Amino acid sequence: MTPLSRHVLSLCAALLTAVLLLWGCDWTGREPEEPVANQTGILRIEVEPNPVAVGDTATFTRIIEDSTDERFRFIWFLEAPTRVTEDNQIDWIANKDPGEHRFRVEADNGSEDSLSVSKGFSVEVTE
Repeated sequence: MTPLSRHVLSLCAALLTAVLLLWGCDWTGREPEEPVANQTGILRIEVEPNPVAVGDTATFTRIIEDSTDERFRFIWFLEAPTRVTEDNQIDWIANKDPGEHRFRVEADNGSEDSLSVSKGFSVEVTE
């Protein structure tokens, strides 16, 4: 083995060692985040009826993962102003032009360690 090939082999071994040592490190320098207790996800939003006629009312029902935390609030981004509820459902009057309309809902439990989760959904408005 030539001195050059020994040097290349040593360099490769050093690089491999460095990569393996740094594999689990956070490159941002932040402390690793602990999982948030009782965080839940929004599985889906059921829309009844869908489609809904202009002027009629549709009911949006949130379906969430099981959670031991019962303090969740839901922020519905339907149109200005947003509406905050703790209920399972919200009614919406279809006063929009016909077509597909996209909305969003966020959920959090109001604590400082809570991460907001968001779910988009759509409703078809007909004449």
